[in-house]
Amino acid sequence: MPPTTTQPRPRSARRRVLELRGELDVAASTSILKQLIQLDLRRGERLVLDLRDVDFIDSTGIRLLFQARSHAERAGAAFTVVAGPPPVMRVLRLVGLDEQLDIVDAP
Repeated sequence: MPPTTTQPRPRSARRRVLELRGELDVAASTSILKQLIQLDLRRGERLVLDLRDVDFIDSTGIRLLFQARSHAERAGAAFTVVAGPPPVMRVLRLVGLDEQLDIVDAP
């Protein structure tokens, strides 16, 4: 599997979108977390993690979602996840994140 890549979209409509691709695992989490922290979120904005192109997520990826939500909350921003493919969503459902996070079908 290819390594995870991230692509931040330009700030628009008070949303910061981070598109994730590949595997959301221990190998990718440190660099993704660094990018999240560098996003400079502001009160009233929304951080959106787009999982549509994520192939795999493990417990480290789950922890990263919680860290992203915490980062947004500390900045006074909202947090949304764009749903990933069925295998990724299955993991989120198994651990109950589908009930704890704001998950939408499109950014």
